[in-house]
Amino acid sequence: MRATMEMSDDARRPSTSDFETEAMRFIPNVARYARLLTRDEADADDLTQETCLRAYQNWNTFRPGTDCRKWLCTICRSIYLRDRQRSQRFVALENPEHDVTATRQLYIEGRSYADAAAIAGVPIGTIRSRLFRARRLLQEALLEHARDAGLVADGEPAPEFEAAGEGTSI
Repeated sequence: MRATMEMSDDARRPSTSDFETEAMRFIPNVARYARLLTRDEADADDLTQETCLRAYQNWNTFRPGTDCRKWLCTICRSIYLRDRQRSQRFVALENPEHDVTATRQLYIEGRSYADAAAIAGVPIGTIRSRLFRARRLLQEALLEHARDAGLVADGEPAPEFEAAGEGTSI
């Protein structure tokens, strides 16, 4: 009996050709929902396109007889939330103010890596990463200034510096 049930489940799986007739008619609904979520026409278009792609790729998971519009909107919302969460994480990682604060604490206030990490509430490795980025930004700014002053020729590569370790100074 179980084998019969499995066969009937497979028989009810939608075919790829059904995607066009079943799902595509709800694309205007998905587009409206995407505009509601993003509040931006271009982002909504991208979100709608990504939703269509994901729906097509996962069409075999759609169960005939259920609400396709709701299924598509669920995919749309999941993509939107995932992208939003990723962009917030990216912004948090790319905050240059953190790099400046770490640099100030170590080189101006004379704190150790451990003290700076404790104050910031982050691991020492995070402080080291922030300092590395800050040094690179400073190096790029100084190199640009040197090029503007004619001290370094255009196209000349930046000199390589060793990263200062804990207990060393620049």
